[in-house]
Amino acid sequence: MGLELARRFPVVRSTLDRCDALARSEFSISLLEEIESGNRLKETEIAQPAIVAVEIAIYELWRSLGVIPAAVAGHSVGELSAAYAAGAFSLEETLRIAFRRGAVMRPAAGRGDMLAVGLSRSDAEALVAGLGHAGSVTVAAVNSPTSVVLAGRQETLAELAAACGVRNVTSHELHVGYAFHSPQMASIGDDLVAELRGSSQRRCAFPSSRP
Repeated sequence: MGLELARRFPVVRSTLDRCDALARSEFSISLLEEIESGNRLKETEIAQPAIVAVEIAIYELWRSLGVIPAAVAGHSVGELSAAYAAGAFSLEETLRIAFRRGAVMRPAAGRGDMLAVGLSRSDAEALVAGLGHAGSVTVAAVNSPTSVVLAGRQETLAELAAACGVRNVTSHELHVGYAFHSPQMASIGDDLVAELRGSSQRRCAFPSSRP
């Protein structure tokens, strides 16, 4: 999607080029090459800055078309893109944080996974509790009144997926290799705070006064 937009809109391409230049100079990684190949997009140290770069480019496209937000919100790494849109961080600082955030999470790889389920939050929690996994599976995201994402150990999520099938409930394994937004990630909290200490934040203002 991001590459198609880059082919159609110069502002998207120029924004991705800026992100790619910073990634090359500071982290010896070409975000554009990684996005084009897709080979490492399951590695969180690549995926997170790539997601942020595309989100920022889409925001800049909207802004070039005169769409200026009165407020922004972001989920997970999307909070960084929202902070950029609000003027809290420069593009360079936003990308640096995304790279650091992704790298700090690397040790959690392979410990768990995520499962999208076509249930409300309360129904999903009831299903998890009914199978005896209330302490090991977390509702990681509520995407709509009838769609949530669960996070936990892979074998536990496989059991939940099977239970969904028996109940004619849709489910989809995300295969991200991480149990994001679950207690599994708590162990990296202190490392993340230490890594991001000293980040330069600015006062937010709407509409954005970016050049």
